Amino acid sequence: MLKLAVISLITLFISACGIKNAADAGTSPYGNGVPSDPLASATMKGTPSTVLPGITYDVTVPNDQRALIEADFDTLNSLNITDSSDAEVLGINDFRTATLKRWLLDRTKYIVGESYNSKVLVRVAQSNYDYGSVGIADQVNEDDYDPNVRIVTLMSNLGAAKYLNGKDSSQLLSMGVNGGYISVTTPRIGLEQLAEGHFTANRVPGTELGSLTNRLLRLAVYFHEGRHTDGNSDNTAMPHKVCTSGTYYKKAACEGNSNGPYAVELALLKKFPNQCRGCTYSEISTINAKIADKQSRMINPRYSDPTPVRNL
Repeated sequence: MLKLAVISLITLFISACGIKNAADAGTSPYGNGVPSDPLASATMKGTPSTVLPGITYDVTVPNDQRALIEADFDTLNSLNITDSSDAEVLGINDFRTATLKRWLLDRTKYIVGESYNSKVLVRVAQSNYDYGSVGIADQVNEDDYDPNVRIVTLMSNLGAAKYLNGKDSSQLLSMGVNGGYISVTTPRIGLEQLAEGHFTANRVPGTELGSLTNRLLRLAVYFHEGRHTDGNSDNTAMPHKVCTSGTYYKKAACEGNSNGPYAVELALLKKFPNQCRGCTYSEISTINAKIADKQSRMINPRYSDPTPVRNL
């Protein structure tokens, strides 16, 4: 779960020391192309998406994972969803490719890797910052289970979590990304972090990571995380609810908003069996199992105002 980072003066001052390029940083155990310097995100520019310009991959995203995510985004171009039912869950009129791209780009700006170190890359930009009411920072993750029924996190909306952390402490926080620091004045900074389960638990067992089914499953997660940039007042970031029973009992992995993150993910997943052309019975069954899983998380959901705290 995401926790508020305790940021010391030492942490603030050492951020002045950086690196010039990836060669200076050395290699990281987190994957191909990831620098080892924990401050690399604040000193090195990321890589812009070529599929969805406006989204930037942080230097902590390994090259192979970046390639997979680009393929995931490119899958939007092959969708042909003519059924507009449930479009209102996302606050749109249809599921056309252009509509879905715009929705995602409004809410996703940066993707950081699992190795992104918020303990050294998040700092206090201003104390006694004036906020309104607050949500709960550890309720903006997307959790699932692996084949061993071990609950794992797929992704988290780290920007939304740090916004809520800042509200809770009356501090304006800033986050090191794309070669500098950005102030977390709204969850709409759109900074999402990859987690251990995104490329492992959220897939059809025994299939290639780049298969159409796995790309569709991951695509739904990006929309889930995008919804965490919405909401206001005590529903800022549209946090999850604590589950009262089932696989996720006592975990903040259920949904109380009929238009919240799990509801958005569910709306897309329900469209995907018909989009999974050439997929096997096992692959379609996996999508249907994900649909049933998300439906099981809905706890007396009600519609909530998705208007964000502030747009960038």
